Amino acid sequence: MRKYISLFFSALLFLCACGDSDSSGVIEKDKMVNLLVDIHIVDGSISELIQMPDTLYKYGTAKYLDLFKRYDTDSAQFNKSFRYYSSNPKEFAVMYDTIVNRLKVQTDVLTKKFEKQRAAEQKKMLEEQKKSNAKKAGPTSVQLDSIKKADSTKAAALKGRPTSILLLKERLKKLKAAKAAKKIKDSTKKNALPR
Repeated sequence: MRKYISLFFSALLFLCACGDSDSSGVIEKDKMVNLLVDIHIVDGSISELIQMPDTLYKYGTAKYLDLFKRYDTDSAQFNKSFRYYSSNPKEFAVMYDTIVNRLKVQTDVLTKKFEKQRAAEQKKMLEEQKKSNAKKAGPTSVQLDSIKKADSTKAAALKGRPTSILLLKERLKKLKAAKAAKKIKDSTKKNALPR
């Protein structure tokens, strides 16, 4: 039994010693941080897609390949670099602190931009609502004043010189008064006649 235990630990020690301590072909630290920030952004955009079986493969692969192309690398070099940096947990934790801070800054910028846009849209909606309410409510006090002023200027113009309209209105009043008087006379005659 001791043989097997010692064999197990020696194999484990041998496998651990075979780690990627070679830094050749590894993406430099700053470039790797930028690449990981962009990878997390791509991950977030892919998670918003409808999760069909081939959707992630169809859209995700293209986005990752485009990202690797932009950083002049490939998936094999990225995986080797990721293993290299993750073999040193303290350095990797510092890298991820930087990554998280950059993602927070980008999130805050986008949040502020979205809030400004939403506030502008709400302001525009309120202005449109005020305009529609003003149309429904009728004329404003300024509009009423201008209407009264226009009516008073028309009346003053008509009073200053008698026109045919004023004369016709006076004649119409006299005719109505005469008809009313005639009706009263006729009604009294009918009531006075015996049946």
